[in-house]
Amino acid sequence: MPPNDDGLITAAEGMQIENGNGKIQVEPNANGKGCDIGETSDQEKAEGDPEGSEYRYGWCGWAPRWMQRFNKASWLLAILCGFSTAQGLVINGYINTGIGTIERRFELSSKASGFIVSMYDITCALLVLFVTYIGGRGHKPKWLTWGLVIMGTGSVIFALPHFTTELYQPVVGSDSILCRNGTSGEPQCSEDTGGESSLSNYFYVFLVAQVFHGVGALPLYTLGVTLLDESVTTKQTGLYLAWFYGFSALGPALGLVSGGVFLGIYTDLQADNVNVTSSDPAWVGAWWIGFVIGAILSFIVALPMSGFPTELPTTAKIRAEKESQAHIAGHEEEVTRPNFGAKLADIPKAVKFLFINPTFVCVSLAASAESLVISGFATFSPKILGIQYGLAPGVSAAIVGIFAVPAAVGSTFLGGWLIKRFDLKIRGMLRLSIVSVVIVIVFAFVLLLTCPQEIVAGINTNYYANESAVQETFQSPCNADCGCDETADYNPVCGDNNLQYFDPCHAGCKSFSEDGVFSECSCLGIGNWTESSLQVTTGQCPVDCGVVLPLFLVGYFITMFFNFMPGIPATNTCLRCVPETQRSFALGVQWLFARVLGSVPGPLLFGSVLDSSCLLWQDDCGTRGACWLYDRQMLAWKLLAIGVGFKAVSLLFFTLSLIFYRSAHDGDESDDEKAMADPGEVEVSLDEKGEKELYRRLDSSSSTADIVQNAVYGETAEEGEIAE
Repeated sequence: MPPNDDGLITAAEGMQIENGNGKIQVEPNANGKGCDIGETSDQEKAEGDPEGSEYRYGWCGWAPRWMQRFNKASWLLAILCGFSTAQGLVINGYINTGIGTIERRFELSSKASGFIVSMYDITCALLVLFVTYIGGRGHKPKWLTWGLVIMGTGSVIFALPHFTTELYQPVVGSDSILCRNGTSGEPQCSEDTGGESSLSNYFYVFLVAQVFHGVGALPLYTLGVTLLDESVTTKQTGLYLAWFYGFSALGPALGLVSGGVFLGIYTDLQADNVNVTSSDPAWVGAWWIGFVIGAILSFIVALPMSGFPTELPTTAKIRAEKESQAHIAGHEEEVTRPNFGAKLADIPKAVKFLFINPTFVCVSLAASAESLVISGFATFSPKILGIQYGLAPGVSAAIVGIFAVPAAVGSTFLGGWLIKRFDLKIRGMLRLSIVSVVIVIVFAFVLLLTCPQEIVAGINTNYYANESAVQETFQSPCNADCGCDETADYNPVCGDNNLQYFDPCHAGCKSFSEDGVFSECSCLGIGNWTESSLQVTTGQCPVDCGVVLPLFLVGYFITMFFNFMPGIPATNTCLRCVPETQRSFALGVQWLFARVLGSVPGPLLFGSVLDSSCLLWQDDCGTRGACWLYDRQMLAWKLLAIGVGFKAVSLLFFTLSLIFYRSAHDGDESDDEKAMADPGEVEVSLDEKGEKELYRRLDSSSSTADIVQNAVYGETAEEGEIAE
C-alpha cells in the first residue's frame, strides 16, 4: 500500500499509520472509531531507558543493571511467598501450636486464649479499609515492607512474657501432694498468692503483640495479592496465586511441626532438675522459641521487599491487555473514570458500588463462613487432637502439621492448576467451590470418631468405679483425713485398677518413690478391688483407641484438602467480578467481611465450645484458670454442629453468587465469534500512552497489519493473532 502525499500509509476505513522513528499515529476513522497513538508510553520508557526509570529495583537511588534481573513477577512472587511463609509460621503455626501451653503457663481459659487469637483479625478488620484504599493507590511494596517490620516486632513482644516471668515450677512427685493423716483439707491460699495468679495479666501483653501482628500482616493478603495480580496476565494469575497461597500454607506446616518439637523441650532451658515429662498435664514446653525465629525471618524478608518499585516494568502493558469479567451493575463508567478514588470522599460511593454487586457480596459472605470454620479449627486443632486422642501437645501439633497442612498446600495448588488448565471463568470457579464444600460436609462426620472417655474418680465415676452413682466431689471416706488441697494443680495418677485420680493425695497415697510410683494408697483397696492393687503411677491411665485415630486421620486429610479448595477460586472471583480500579478495595472489603463475620468470632466460638465441654477446671483460690479435663463426646458433637452448620451457609452463598452473576458477555457473541464472523477488519483502540484496550483480527495479508504489530509490539504476530 503506497504512501500518500503526506507520507502516511492509509488503512481500510480511514485508518492512518505512520511508520517512522518507532512511532505510529492512528487517526480516527469516519465512524469516530480507532485511536491516536502519540508518544511512547511510560511503560515503554521504563523498558527502553532503564537507567533513568522509576521502575528499577534497588535502594535509595542505587539500582545497578545486574540487580534488574530481580525486577520481575517471578521474583516478586518469591518474596511474597517469603512474607506469607513468615506470617503463616507465626500466626497459624506457632500460635496455634502453643495456645494450649500458653493457657496452662499463664492460667487462661480457652475463651481468653481464643480472644488473643481473634485480636489479630479484629485489628485487620479495623484497619483493612484504610490500608487497602490508601495503600492500593500508593507504593504497595513500601507498605508490604513496613508490614514485615511491624509483624516481626509483634513476634518479639509475643515472646516477652517468657523472659519477664520467674522459672516455671510444677508441683509433681513431691511430699506436698501426698496424703497426710490428720491435716486440714482447707485450700492452701494466702494473701501473697497473688503473684502466681498475676500471670493471667500477661493476657494483655499477648493482645498488644497480636495488634502488631495484625497491622503487619494486613497488607500481605490485600495489597500483596493485588500487586501480584497486576504483575501477571489473567491466565497466569491462578497459578501465581496457587504458589502464593501454597506457601502461606507451608508456613503453618513448618510452624506446627517445629512448634511440636519445641513443645517437647522444657520451657526453661536453664532449669537443672525437671520432675515432669511431656505427657504430664503440668508440662510446659518451650512455646516461645518459634516467635523468636518468626521475628528474625520477618526482618530478613523485609530487605528484598523494600527494593521493588511501585510497579514492575511490564505492568502497564499487562494491565492494558486484560479483559474485564466484572459483574455488570450499571456503574462501570463511574468507577473507571481516571480520578475516581483520589479523594477519601469517594469511599462511601466505592462501598456502595461493591454492595450492589450481588456476586461480590455473596462470595464475600461465603468466604466469611469458610473463614469462621477454618480459623476456629486451625486455632484449636492441635489442642482438639490432644483432648480427643490423649496425645501430648508436641505430638498433636506434629500430626496437624503432617496431615492438615500438606492437604491445604496440595488443595491450593490443585485449585490454581484447575483454573489455569481449564481456563475457568467466574462461573466455573464458583462451581468448583460448591463441589468442594459439599465434599467437606460429607466427611465432617469423622469428628465423631473419638477415643473412650477417661474415667476419673470424683468426676465421671465414684471411688468405687460405679458410673451409675457418680459423686461430683473429690472427697471420699478413703481420703477424708488426708488434708488434700482442693485448689492444687491437676496431677493425675493411674491406679492398677485402671481408675484415674486427681492427684496422689486424693488416691490416699502416703509414700513416693523416685521412679514415679506411689504406694500405700488407701483409695485403691475399696470396692471390688483387692489389696494387691495398692500402687499408682504418675500420669493418665492409657486408653485403648483401637483404629479410631488412623480412621480419623484419613477423613481429616480429605476434609482439610477440600476445605481449602475454594480459597483460590473465591479470591479470583473477587478480583474478576469488579472493575480493575476497585480490586484492591474489593479485596479489603472482602477481608473485612471475612474478619468481622468469620475469623474474629471463629476462635471465640470454638473456645467457648471447648470451655462448655470442660469437666474439670483449674481453681486458683477461687479464680478459674485453665481446663484440665474435657467431655470428649460432648465436644465432638458440638464441633460437628458448628462445622456442618457454617459449611451449609457457605454452600448457600456460593450457590446464590452463581445464580446472580451477570457478565458483560452474557447474551452477546464472544470476542472470538465476532472475529470469526468478520476477520477482515480490525479496530485497534489504544490510549494516549500506547496501551492496548481492544482489538479484532487484522487481515494478515495486509502490510498494514505487520506495520501495526511491529510498531506496537515489536514483532510480527502469526495470522489472526496479536503477539504477546
